[in-house]
Amino acid sequence: MEHISRRKQHFAVSPAFMKFLARHGRTIPLPVTYQMLRGYQDAITLYDKEGRDTYWETVFFPPSLTEEIHRGLKRTYSILKASGYTQAEEHLQIERIDYCVFGNSKPFRIKIVNTYNEVHDYFYFKIADASRIWGLELEHLLSPYRINYLVDGQTLIEEHISGIPGDVFSQRYMDRPEFNPRRIAKEFVKFNERCFMRLLGDMRSYNFVFDITQDFDDIQFRIRAIDFDQQSYEGRKNIYLPQFFKENQSFVKEVMSRLHPDVIKQYQMEERSLFHRRVRAEYYRLSDLQRTLTKEPLSLPEKIASLREELAAYHGQSNFVKCTTMPQILHGSFILMIRGMFSRPENYRMYWKELMHQCVELGIGSLGIVSIISVFIGAVSTVQTAYQLVSPLVPISTIAQIVRDTVILEFAPTLSCIVLAGVVGSKIASELGNMRVSEQIDALEIMGINTRAYLIMPKIVACLIMIPLLVVIAMTVGIWGGRFAGQAAGIMSYEVFDRGLFKDFIAYNVTFALTKAYTFAFIISAIPAYYGYHVRGGALEIGQSSTRAVVTSCVTVLLADYILAALLLD
Repeated sequence: MEHISRRKQHFAVSPAFMKFLARHGRTIPLPVTYQMLRGYQDAITLYDKEGRDTYWETVFFPPSLTEEIHRGLKRTYSILKASGYTQAEEHLQIERIDYCVFGNSKPFRIKIVNTYNEVHDYFYFKIADASRIWGLELEHLLSPYRINYLVDGQTLIEEHISGIPGDVFSQRYMDRPEFNPRRIAKEFVKFNERCFMRLLGDMRSYNFVFDITQDFDDIQFRIRAIDFDQQSYEGRKNIYLPQFFKENQSFVKEVMSRLHPDVIKQYQMEERSLFHRRVRAEYYRLSDLQRTLTKEPLSLPEKIASLREELAAYHGQSNFVKCTTMPQILHGSFILMIRGMFSRPENYRMYWKELMHQCVELGIGSLGIVSIISVFIGAVSTVQTAYQLVSPLVPISTIAQIVRDTVILEFAPTLSCIVLAGVVGSKIASELGNMRVSEQIDALEIMGINTRAYLIMPKIVACLIMIPLLVVIAMTVGIWGGRFAGQAAGIMSYEVFDRGLFKDFIAYNVTFALTKAYTFAFIISAIPAYYGYHVRGGALEIGQSSTRAVVTSCVTVLLADYILAALLLD
């Protein structure tokens, strides 16, 4: 096991991270800060009930400050636990303030007692380290447990996580006859898997606690982490697996002796399934967190390089080497772990679901504008053709023939696709551009997903399916619009229009129109996809890319229209 950093580098909370915390209700002005508590005057060593050094010191403040600090601490406790409800503060008493010189966060532990019933509780003041707060947020979002913490500038306050420390549990509790050792082994397997999926390191037995619950027919065990300083900080993969620490060997032995390998695998898959559901439930907040921290290293460059290389080898995914920060590594890592639980047919269903989504978005979503344009194109064609056809020698039904052929050969496929190049093309380019700029595409690549196949192919296939159908609808609606306009304008009756409509009809014209529709569909989807996928920069560049994609698509459609007409029409 590689030596773990006992004095981890402090990472200040950036303005962007502070805005994230404010958006999600994690910041509030506090009456007492960490620096105020550092102004203590004296300290004495704190011993446990058996006379052993606890590595904590009980601190004392000058008499002139004690009352003010105690009052501020009681107010802070009300803010943390009761959203600032102050009525019960007169019944609270600060019994002890302890300071720990061991570890990275140098915490102050406040023991507070309710004088009504002598029930006590603890809460902590710590330095607001960005990587630790990141660990707390991930614990809140991804673990089975909720955790309460608040930040004010460089001060972090946390609630106490109750339970029996893991080292104490292994020495005094694990061999109790009323405890089922298989349940203890099961919980350690799940805890081990959970730590690795979220890259929470240094989970030695004294950094987690056992929460014991009496069920109606047995005793249940839950393991909770209590130290989040090593959230995605170290450069060795094994540091994120509690099974490799010698302090946890008693739990590892229980797992190896009590559980069959197939059962271990089952418990791991159960934890991944729960993890996956939590990711889905907290998707938007996790995405916000990822966007906020993706550029912040939160570790040393050599540790980032070491971890990404180990995880690339472990997962067989070379894309890990593209990661430059710990949040990027974590984003790819835990989604890869989730991805491993899906079988190949489920992946096929994922692509099918995306294809159907694109058909609805790009096809059905454009049906309204195509129908409106086609109706007026047909109507205007009928009126203008009648205006120009003034010869008495030409039958009036010829107008219907001209409108039919014009709509089928040119207006329905070409003008409709020009409009779709603006509607569909800008949508595709802006969607992919936004994913590229927000690094969602990079995250998918880290997961090992072929982003061109997953993001671009469904859009192109959806256009190849839906745009020819829209062109057929445009032909029908355009001709119907011309028929209606002829009757409404008094140019010809429905019977005369229908007689001309079916006269000398050439079926090849429809084939030619559909050939153009498939060609234009590929152009309308492929060009915007290229511009959106390769965009670089921010919101301004996304807008510019969408504009270039639409202009290029329109010009290419017109050029293809000429080439197809020259090649396919005799």
